[in-house]
Amino acid sequence: MATSKLRGNDLRKIGFPEGRATTLALNILEDRQLKTLDKGSALALLQKIKADPYAYLRDSLWRGWPRSLCPTPGAT
Repeated sequence: MATSKLRGNDLRKIGFPEGRATTLALNILEDRQLKTLDKGSALALLQKIKADPYAYLRDSLWRGWPRSLCPTPGAT
């Protein structure tokens, strides 16, 4: 199990928007496959996905979350 659980404040400190994207990321990190990540590794992974969410749109584990980071078509 992770040594220290991530919180919404941890994600906001590295530039995540408040709301749905933060909630989804924290929920996904509770997945059995990711629970063993330490706090630093989890933050690094989330930053990597945030930097290029399009690369993770087809990933079955992360699919819903990167979609929340992508701009809506037609939005200005």
